[in-house]
Amino acid sequence: HLPEDADLDPASTLNEVVDIQQLLTKIDAARTRDRVLDLIRETRDDWTEIYTQRFPAETDNRSLRLIASEVFSQGDAAREQLLDRVLAQPSKAPAAFTWLAEQAAEDDAIRAYRPLRLLKQLLVALADESFSDYRNRLSPLCDSGGTVPKILATLDRDDAGEALMAIQRARGLEDYQRDPLLTAIHLRFPDLDETEDQPIYALPGTYESKREELKHLLETEIPENRRAIEVAREMGDLRENFEYKSARQRHEYLTARASELSNQLDATVVLRVETVNPDQIRVGTVTTLRDADGGTRQLTILGPWESDPDAGVISHESEQAGRMIGRTVGDEVELGEQVLEVAAIDRFAG
Repeated sequence: HLPEDADLDPASTLNEVVDIQQLLTKIDAARTRDRVLDLIRETRDDWTEIYTQRFPAETDNRSLRLIASEVFSQGDAAREQLLDRVLAQPSKAPAAFTWLAEQAAEDDAIRAYRPLRLLKQLLVALADESFSDYRNRLSPLCDSGGTVPKILATLDRDDAGEALMAIQRARGLEDYQRDPLLTAIHLRFPDLDETEDQPIYALPGTYESKREELKHLLETEIPENRRAIEVAREMGDLRENFEYKSARQRHEYLTARASELSNQLDATVVLRVETVNPDQIRVGTVTTLRDADGGTRQLTILGPWESDPDAGVISHESEQAGRMIGRTVGDEVELGEQVLEVAAIDRFAG
């Protein structure tokens, strides 16, 4: 470990270093590490890449500020590369992500780059154990004047709908924080309601089968049940008439089922899988997830009517899907007690 007063010679210390990241990791003193970073910038042509690789591992706010400032000064491409590196796997860089989330409250450039993704990752971080030491810094970012409200003020209608669902599902939000955020979305988009923005997705074949089920209820089962009620009514004392009571109970069930089906079909969006864009996890995609040991599993996100968890098909309304939707290749997803990496995203083949 290098002491605070180490006499650093750029030629001997840096030019012959094979693993510069390992060297930086071994320097415990933040000020000494900052001196080394300055020397790297002065002596190495690849300093921007070294800084970008170092940033997620850094825990000292002063060093994070130094690295970000220098990288950002190299233009939009360099800034976006650094942001992508942290946003892809925040749980592996809790200090760096927390610092960036804080800076985003005042820095328009940070906040404007993939704002919905930053918002979603911030909401997930609130309940992520990797951020237990940073929760007292992240939580205020959801309050008035913080990063989350400022992001909400810039989203278009489509992104606002996704933000609304993310806020509703965020386990780390307190009710006193959640309600003002939802109100802020509805004030900007008064016609944005939960029914519209949380449709039921269904494959064409499933949709048709549900329509047929409703048709059968309305045209066959309910009329037959009404006739059964009339026949039972003619049998005498209704208080002691088992057939009448049974027919009435059946009527309540059938009408309730028909009403439920009708409402669901009205809210259903037929999923045309050939049009699904697999650039991120969404309804109609098959996601390959990789665990820490290199093992993989696949999860398909479809509608609730197609859900079959034992076969790896989950509903877009499920908590699992809520944690996955919007993620891209390289991101991390926490499912149960596992943290999995998104290895591939493909369109559901049907």
